[in-house]
Amino acid sequence: MEYKFSDKVSKLHASAIREILKFTADPEVISFAAGNPAPEAFPKERIAEISAELFRDDPILALQYSITEGYTPLRDFLKGWMKEKGCFHPEFDDLIITSGGQQANELSCKVLLNEGDTLLCESPSFIGSLNAFRSYNVNLVGVDMEDDGIDLEKLEAAVKANKNVKILYLIPNFQNPTGRTMSLAKRKAVYELACRYDFILSRASTLRAESSTPALSPSSSPQASEQATFQLPLRSFRRSLSACRLPTFTPISGLR
Repeated sequence: MEYKFSDKVSKLHASAIREILKFTADPEVISFAAGNPAPEAFPKERIAEISAELFRDDPILALQYSITEGYTPLRDFLKGWMKEKGCFHPEFDDLIITSGGQQANELSCKVLLNEGDTLLCESPSFIGSLNAFRSYNVNLVGVDMEDDGIDLEKLEAAVKANKNVKILYLIPNFQNPTGRTMSLAKRKAVYELACRYDFILSRASTLRAESSTPALSPSSSPQASEQATFQLPLRSFRRSLSACRLPTFTPISGLR
């Protein structure tokens, strides 16, 4: 019997990440191709203690279904943590917990894009995110980078040349795979373009917590009092704990 897969699946590429991980599974290989930490860096004992305490004192919390948005005390803590950093305003913003950045990327496509809508990204960009975007049959357009981030002239040209530009996906800090960090001046310019052409900024910052690089929130924009754009900053703590697979949290910055 011949199985016929959906058009969305048939157009997907093989996962380069999966092929890379085949080699990193060899204990004799020290690979710099994937974001795998040194095994000895995992806080195994501490995680075991926390897990044992949780299963002993509140097993239902650990095993039962919970709300879609994520564990409420964790969400409240993260909202307060981001508010202290000037990146969250309870009147305009909200936050959900996802199982990694890939789920956040797929949710953004599912909720905000129709087939054929345009999603812009840096070129090159993280292959895992690109595959998530392709699975929704969007018009994926790459924009060349400079040493301090995405090329602004080419970005504006891409916005003008493509129909229904809905999202710009960026990795502003330690960009994957180039390692570049976007300058503050360029961040402000990108924000202003998003306001002018009315597209959403989706920013993945898995390494932001370890960096002293300044962030750009709506409140720090030079035009924040007059206009603002919808933003989806994707943040993660997993690099802070030796890349343990912890949830990603997605603050949703609403229109002002």
